Amino acid sequence: MKSMEIFAGPDDSGEASQAASPAVQLDIRSNLCGKDGAEEADWVKRPAPGSVRQVKFRQIVQYFGKKDDGFYVIDSAWIPCKPSLLRPFKTDDFSFMVVDRGSIAVKLDKKIYTLSKNSVLLKRPTGIMQVQRISPDCHFRLFGFSSQFISASGLPKKHLEALSFLSSYSEPDRTLQPGETTRVLSILDLLQHKQALDKKELYYDEAIYHAFCLFALEIAVAYSRNEHDHFSSLTRKEHLAYEFFKQLPLHIQNDRSVSYYANLLHVTPKHLSKTIKEVTGKTSGEIIDEMVVQEAKVLLDDPSLSVSQVADKLNFTDQFSFSKFFKKHTSTPPSVYRTVI
Repeated sequence: MKSMEIFAGPDDSGEASQAASPAVQLDIRSNLCGKDGAEEADWVKRPAPGSVRQVKFRQIVQYFGKKDDGFYVIDSAWIPCKPSLLRPFKTDDFSFMVVDRGSIAVKLDKKIYTLSKNSVLLKRPTGIMQVQRISPDCHFRLFGFSSQFISASGLPKKHLEALSFLSSYSEPDRTLQPGETTRVLSILDLLQHKQALDKKELYYDEAIYHAFCLFALEIAVAYSRNEHDHFSSLTRKEHLAYEFFKQLPLHIQNDRSVSYYANLLHVTPKHLSKTIKEVTGKTSGEIIDEMVVQEAKVLLDDPSLSVSQVADKLNFTDQFSFSKFFKKHTSTPPSVYRTVI
């Protein structure tokens, strides 16, 4: 297998190394992490310097020889361990790391997460990730998917609240129960098998979308289970932001005004806007607009709905005002968006 040049920095310009067999892969991992689980190499403990590497979703699927069906499942055994892997990188997809053996320390944005068996970590499109340490026996799966894949799965239409863990406010790490890990890995096995097929079989799309829905619902259980512990540690401002994010998916089709959500939360619009800005770095209006755009994309994915009907469902006064709003936030008119999804 080639070296992981898509994650390499500007000065990692050497020829790609070849690692054709699992035995060679194991040697690379041992050299990276310390032989026989012994003391780690010095440069592993000190993350490699360098600027953040921007990696596109299509680069990942192309590198691993995957079909671009909006998702990928990667086994850690396929990823050669080399210094360039320790560079910080950013991808434009959602991705879950599910660990079933060993341990790995990952810096996500400004926080370091130490993951072990049954751990799961979510990286959002805005997240910057960097591997800090990895044990010789570590094994994990990476499940990445695009926002378009989420919409195509149909899950947002029925259980939008189940995807609340994708929001930027939810903590990204969780610990699964052993049975949950087994089920999640079985789902990833199925997705991995489907994507490896040379030719799409009957009901291929239906199978992968149903598998994604099962994965998301299993993960949602774990995230909601730990929600209380996270909730109890929140400050008053974080508590208000948390409640704001909970209300958004429930009412986004009815109202897009800050005052509407302020009334629901029994605070003034000014106080809500100030608090959301302090906690998230974005205004409440910006967050509402982002949610409306996401909901609009879901509705536009439904061929039975006209653009005018989508505008009506989202409580716009007419199709023109909806189209103007959608183009402002996506640079694409809704009618054009439909032709490229």
